[in-house]
Amino acid sequence: MGRKLVALVWGVLLALLWAHPAWANGEHEHAEGGEATASALYFLAFLLAVAVLAVSAWLTYRWWPESALGRRVARMVHSDYVSQVRGFSRNAKLLIARSALTGLQFGPWQLLFNLYLLAVGFDAGFVAQVNMANWMAHGLMVVPTGMLSDLLGRRRIFLVFFAVSALLRVPRIFFLDPSLIMLFSALGGVAEGAHAVVGAPFMVEQSRPHERVHLFSMSAVVLAISLTLGNAVGGYLPLWLGAPLGLSGSSFTALRWALMVSIPVALVSIVPIYMIKEKWQPISLRRWYQGLTSRGTIAKLTLTQGLEAVGLGLVVTFFNIFFATKFGASSVFIGNMFALTTVITAVATLFTPLVVKRMGMVKGLVGIQLAGLPFLFLMALSPNMWLSGAGYMFRATFTGASIGPGGGMGAPIEHLWPMEVVKPHERGTTNGLMHSFLEFPISIGAAMAGPLMARGEWVQIYFMAGAWFAASYLSYLFFFQPMEARKRLEAAQPTGAS
Repeated sequence: MGRKLVALVWGVLLALLWAHPAWANGEHEHAEGGEATASALYFLAFLLAVAVLAVSAWLTYRWWPESALGRRVARMVHSDYVSQVRGFSRNAKLLIARSALTGLQFGPWQLLFNLYLLAVGFDAGFVAQVNMANWMAHGLMVVPTGMLSDLLGRRRIFLVFFAVSALLRVPRIFFLDPSLIMLFSALGGVAEGAHAVVGAPFMVEQSRPHERVHLFSMSAVVLAISLTLGNAVGGYLPLWLGAPLGLSGSSFTALRWALMVSIPVALVSIVPIYMIKEKWQPISLRRWYQGLTSRGTIAKLTLTQGLEAVGLGLVVTFFNIFFATKFGASSVFIGNMFALTTVITAVATLFTPLVVKRMGMVKGLVGIQLAGLPFLFLMALSPNMWLSGAGYMFRATFTGASIGPGGGMGAPIEHLWPMEVVKPHERGTTNGLMHSFLEFPISIGAAMAGPLMARGEWVQIYFMAGAWFAASYLSYLFFFQPMEARKRLEAAQPTGAS
């Protein structure tokens, strides 16, 4: 036993020693000359730290199999995840590959775009307006796109609009006129809304019923891992690309070219979707409307989504601005923090199916989300960057680090439950309405946050967001726990029982 504990302790200590240089320079990172080379070494040290931790955990698992914890983990891995993943269908595996590529392209973009706008010379208020325009346009498109995907099929909608959204990033980072930035951010929001709404219905329809919970969970884990790499690389890209030009990593030119790297990766990420052969039977608009029978359930889903979205608009789109303006954190520090957070989230998400098995989908989701609220408040009240960063990590692990890809450990349930409680032909419309009640309230939250951010009133912003989150989570429990209880009761009844 002593040998096993020593191995684990040494692994953790080595990981911390290797990771320390990459974090120690977090507050005052200015890439000048050889510093970009040093930053590459720090990044490699960060990756090595993760590898050392993984090897240490594996050694502990191999050397300590007789413990109660070891036996429990072994049973969970061998009886559940390994067997389920090995049995995934071809389409499910392609969807997992898509998740892996999504994180690589989305991580640098979500990390750097707001910082790029600040580097150009715009203030936090303008950044909030850009986000508001993007999300408002996003919301305008999702309902008609959801209807079209129900009528015409998901795949073609996804392929066309995702490619357009990737290409519309180019003018957003090369035009410096404020009105053009706003315009192309709005157009980008239209395209992003069109492809985002078909994601969850497409995953449900291209997978088998018995593999869905594990597919959504495994997809979230793979996405979190790829976001880790995307965020980590994104934090260093401005340093590496700026050094040959003699530029600081915080210059807008270095940030611009770092953002450009995400575009070809985004285009490649649609290949797995292209490889899926969708069999879709188009239906008429009249038949679609007559078959829309889950209106009450859809209304409850959209209401709870809208309450949460106001809080998301207040804080989640501006986490990088929060750390950059309140604590003076660099893109390196923020990128490393985002990366480490997604590692923790990936590990936590592996246990989501166990939470569902023990508590059910609704109670499990609400419990996970409520657990993240205290850490949101810790972020706002912390006197230094490190404690606030710890609050961010725990909050993001439970309830997500961003809007879009990269939700917390409850994200698989949050995506799957709505698709389970409506009819198959209603899924696109349901997801469209939910996205609409996500994007419009997010734009409202972003508009509310803008003036407060300009005055540095972060505590007020975060406590307002917490109130909206709590209202949403408790409403979700009130609306859907009785529904899930009925579904479980019906499933437990013998076939043919009256």
